[in-house]
Amino acid sequence: NELQPLFSTLRFDPLISMILPEFIKKLPFKMRDLLEKIENGDFEGAQKLSHQLRGAGGGYGFPEITRYAQMVEEAKDLEELNLYGKRLQALCNRI
Repeated sequence: NELQPLFSTLRFDPLISMILPEFIKKLPFKMRDLLEKIENGDFEGAQKLSHQLRGAGGGYGFPEITRYAQMVEEAKDLEELNLYGKRLQALCNRI
């Protein structure tokens, strides 16, 4: 469900649970930067940031972030980049 909160699959892992709050705290700023790059047509910058989010998503137990960030990273044009960026933003808002 697109309205339900999204939780890390690794939230009960002792090591991840210690660093997870910091990742979650920084996520809105990373998304703001990504959406800003998309808005400015900075295709390369958006792909670089989405690549970082793709790796971090899996590492912190958010496979959905990995999946959507991959869509952003592999977007073929600015229209796709914008669409997938908005979907990633909506997903991250549920965390």
